[in-house]
Amino acid sequence: MSTAPVPRSAPRAHGGHRQSGGAAGAMIVRVRLFAILREHAGIDHIELRLEPRATVADALAALSHMPPIGELLSRIPVHMAVNRDYAAPDTVLSADDELALIPPLSGG
Repeated sequence: MSTAPVPRSAPRAHGGHRQSGGAAGAMIVRVRLFAILREHAGIDHIELRLEPRATVADALAALSHMPPIGELLSRIPVHMAVNRDYAAPDTVLSADDELALIPPLSGG
């Protein structure tokens, strides 16, 4: 499945980025970032415009083109959750879903 281009846009008041433009029939999925992903991105979420019936893997592919998130995702494993339920890469997304990306945590 293809995704719309992932342009950078000005931060919104809540600390996220929203894609501009869009194709008819596209859906918006909110991607929440945690821990090191949020720290490196400097935002807490990104709103992606994806094709209908896109999967978690499609969303990750779109994010792979967004520095610095894409570079980080290529180096660290993440757990994924859709609407607070753990999800696999082949999980199909729907409009207005929330995809959480949770990297490994460490500390003591």
